[in-house]
Amino acid sequence: MTTKYQLSRSSSYRVLVSAVLSVILLTAIYSNPVFAYNDWYTHWFWVNNDTKYSQDFQLVIYPGSQSNGTGNLSNYVTGWLGAEPDTGNLASNFVQVGVIADGSGVRWFAYTEATATCFSNGTSAWSGKGCIGAYNDHVAVNLWSRFELVNYGQGFWIARVWDQNNNPIDVAKLYISTATVTAVDGTSEQAYSSSTSLQLDMNFWYYNPQYMKWGTGFQDWPSYTAYYQNWYDQRTTVSGKYLCGAYGLILQANPRFWFNGKTTSPHICSSPATF
Repeated sequence: MTTKYQLSRSSSYRVLVSAVLSVILLTAIYSNPVFAYNDWYTHWFWVNNDTKYSQDFQLVIYPGSQSNGTGNLSNYVTGWLGAEPDTGNLASNFVQVGVIADGSGVRWFAYTEATATCFSNGTSAWSGKGCIGAYNDHVAVNLWSRFELVNYGQGFWIARVWDQNNNPIDVAKLYISTATVTAVDGTSEQAYSSSTSLQLDMNFWYYNPQYMKWGTGFQDWPSYTAYYQNWYDQRTTVSGKYLCGAYGLILQANPRFWFNGKTTSPHICSSPATF
């Protein structure tokens, strides 16, 4: 018997009230017929006029291990670059590309709340909303990989994985036409089918988010010193269960380099961050 999985994401806009960041993107993964759960750490990147209208974002991600999940789109972990196009419809405004790790290894994946079309190097997943690559195709444990989301004004976003020769490989079309964004993030997530957190092996390093300045090239994500403009946060879909303890955020001396995942080392749960 084949079990079908459908990834869905509900989201809300962030607001600052008394310098407090509230309302975070939520992700839920469903299986048939059992509901599955998700925990994640998110690093929000400051969206100003340059980044809002850029239409092109990059992030480098390093999976430090495969996971002890079962594979087959259950009990796995992901590290991704995500963006919320400003569609005005919170139920269908998310695109993402990154790496998914389970007990069999690591793969690239792409997803949208709308519809996805896979290029020849990907397999359709999540009821046509996403694509997944083969194990060790352009991504591997202990290997840095560059991920990109770009909109050329053709009615869709392109999810792109750069190979180890620094060549861009288009892996999916994500059919949200809106090119301006309200949020961009780098996120680590664990997904599991039990109501009890499995504390899966989740080890992702992130490096140097960038945005395109057309006519100039990719730029390092802008600095901003106001509180909460660049912000690390931990959330969960399971009420009362949080990642901190088994999981944590480790910041480096280089503020454009950080770790989100499972660790016994000293770590923090959440932090404002300025580049």
